[in-house]
Amino acid sequence: MERSEKGIWMAELDPPLSRNRTPEEQLQHLFLHALLKRCNQAFAQIYGFGSPAKLLGTPILRFIAPDDPQNIHVLWRFLHPPHIVREAEMHEEDKQGNRRWFLNDAWGIVEDDHLVRAWGRQWEITVRKQTQLERSELSMTLPPRQKTVLHLLGEGHTVKEIAGVMKISQKTVHNHRERLMKRLGIGDVVELIHYAHRLGIAHRVGDAG
Repeated sequence: MERSEKGIWMAELDPPLSRNRTPEEQLQHLFLHALLKRCNQAFAQIYGFGSPAKLLGTPILRFIAPDDPQNIHVLWRFLHPPHIVREAEMHEEDKQGNRRWFLNDAWGIVEDDHLVRAWGRQWEITVRKQTQLERSELSMTLPPRQKTVLHLLGEGHTVKEIAGVMKISQKTVHNHRERLMKRLGIGDVVELIHYAHRLGIAHRVGDAG
């Protein structure tokens, strides 16, 4: 547990949660009575604490952001037998208001038809998620020819080669490249190529349109 790079936690429900209650009552009970009883150093560091001991006894609600529909959907899945979720995506905001995304595994322990505790592990995917969102936004907003230029630049093609592939003049390629840098707030061609690599962009000649 302590050697894991993922955040590992265990919460107990006091009193235990009867599985005969309505889904809404179960969710409310989870929010009110699930308390963190164990966690490792990695979990404490995710939330900016130097020691797991400072988190023990904290309501699990503290780590969930209950106003987010995606988080609530994950909790509904967990409350449904067999009380297991795997790689469930959840998000919250840190103290500075920055959005952070996590993947979560969780499994519940049932005794006498009552949910008594849950174990889980959590790891952050914020950088990956931000890249996905940025790539999606880029696909929706960039003109097709500019996307193609970016694809080809990312694969290391010269201006001359790009002009040949797209059947346009080298001057037009330069113009597209300048518009890209201005639109993306990028200062030079090297940075633009790094940007394409970071987003995992692969060229599709058919995007030229």
